[in-house]
Amino acid sequence: KGTVGRLAQVAPGTPPVVYSPQLCYWRVRDRAALDPHVLYRWMRSAAFREQLDRYAGQTDMAPYVNLRDQRAMTIALPGADVQREVTPVLAEVDARIARLHAESDALASTRDALLPRLLSGELRVRDAERELAAAGA
Repeated sequence: KGTVGRLAQVAPGTPPVVYSPQLCYWRVRDRAALDPHVLYRWMRSAAFREQLDRYAGQTDMAPYVNLRDQRAMTIALPGADVQREVTPVLAEVDARIARLHAESDALASTRDALLPRLLSGELRVRDAERELAAAGA
């Protein structure tokens, strides 16, 4: 159904989305035992991928990992002291990635709004520059 191994992180500021039963949503229940940033990095690791590949190939259908097999997956947890040390760094990296994605989306929207008008001649470059300056871009 969904692409096995394709990941997305739900970060603060992530726009609301519709949940689908074709997706699997993992979350941390006890942040003292496992920080979400550490979980996300593990899910991007070769160790996680190996487990996915092992479980996903058990059916004749498209690659699929059922909930029982997901619950059987294991993670080698770094100690709480290590997690406390790396979490602020990982959180800042994730926040920066989120800001850059938002900036990229804003730039793409501006491009999509202006480019057809510029190419058609409906809008001149100097007029587009004035519009952007007035919009605070």
